[in-house]
Amino acid sequence: MPRLRAEGRLLKSRALAWCVCAGAGAALAALAGLLGRWSANPALGWAVALGAAGLGRAASSAFADAPEDGGQGARAWALAGAVAALAAPALLRVAGLSDPDPALLRVPLQGGAPAALGLTALLAALAACAWSRASRGAGRAGAAAALAGGIFAQAGVRVADPALFLAAGALAALAAAELGERPWRAASSLRAQAFGAAGVVGLGLAALAPNLLPSIWMARLQAAYPGGAYLMLADDGTRLHAAYRFSNGEAVMLRDGILQNPDPATSRFALLCVLGQREGLNRLLLVRPPEALLALSAQQGGAVTTIKDGSPAEAAVLDALGGGSSWRVQLAVPGDAGGPSNEALIFVPSPVATRGLADAPAMKSLRLSPGATLGVLFPTGAPEAEVDAAARDAAATFGAARVADLPKGVLVLASPSVSTDPSTLAARLTPALFEPIPNLAQLLTDKVRWRPAPTRK
Repeated sequence: MPRLRAEGRLLKSRALAWCVCAGAGAALAALAGLLGRWSANPALGWAVALGAAGLGRAASSAFADAPEDGGQGARAWALAGAVAALAAPALLRVAGLSDPDPALLRVPLQGGAPAALGLTALLAALAACAWSRASRGAGRAGAAAALAGGIFAQAGVRVADPALFLAAGALAALAAAELGERPWRAASSLRAQAFGAAGVVGLGLAALAPNLLPSIWMARLQAAYPGGAYLMLADDGTRLHAAYRFSNGEAVMLRDGILQNPDPATSRFALLCVLGQREGLNRLLLVRPPEALLALSAQQGGAVTTIKDGSPAEAAVLDALGGGSSWRVQLAVPGDAGGPSNEALIFVPSPVATRGLADAPAMKSLRLSPGATLGVLFPTGAPEAEVDAAARDAAATFGAARVADLPKGVLVLASPSVSTDPSTLAARLTPALFEPIPNLAQLLTDKVRWRPAPTRK
């Protein structure tokens, strides 16, 4: 008669492998999210995480012919992988806090940041190599455990820092190894004592994981201007948005640690250029404005203003900057039934990594009236290829497009017929302004530098 219970050693070995698979899946998804937010590039985060996992998996094949050792080797590999994985967020914390350069609030991958990213990828590859060795024989159940761990971590980053779930996945593998070795026994061997010491080191590294990204960004913000506090942190599952108020009262929006607020003069001149394209009622649509004050300023410029938000997380941060959702009530005009907008100004997030901002499908979603005007405001340092692509799409969609260099940004302006003459713009704007702007035509001449119109070939 066959035996109905599995051998204890085999069962423990498989349980360890399944725990390692679950922890590795969670750690991989969390690492991708962490690196994506740390570099402000989600695609790069996944590329680095998956590349490191693949490299580690390939490296583990060098040990494929090693004999089985009753689970002792598997526990050692699981422990080594956990410590390597836990060292990754600790490394990023040390690198981020030791060099809180405010310039990283605009361009995150400069200075020592690429080196820290490479070292983190190396640690991830070492962890993947060790865990691949520890999870031999996990089978389909191991694959299912890894998938479940990854889904759990991917869902969890919406409510907590990705580094926290990276540490949780690594601690799951570490705990499985420690439970198998039992270093707390009175008659434990030297090997078991080493496991215990490694466990303490792992816990110490794990303590550096919580609140990783906000702490690094806070150090950079404090270096830019001392004092300040977060008003809100909100994650949409891909990017982490934050509202921050400096001690001087200025409030800013961050997207993966990158400042989104354009220079006040830049946004003001962009609004004036858009509103000056027509006479009469201006019904303005602001797409993803980085602060509430811009919408209120547009309304003071004589425009009936509405908002098109980004993700719910981004909208919540915008409300936090405005002191709550009540600021939106100030935009409502009594007796106005609404309707299609005849002007729109799109604020391009930084860093720029998107195309199709002004093509026909994008414009259809904005519900603009026939003959409308579109402005696309790019941040300082935006790639010229992105600006040129937006100008080409806008010209094809609206009939004409021009590009202007503003104090700290680039504006693409499109309409059936773009007006660039400062006197004409000032004449159209002045009757609608609640507060006249002295020497408006001269200001537009000095601050708005129109590039030559593209030649037709």
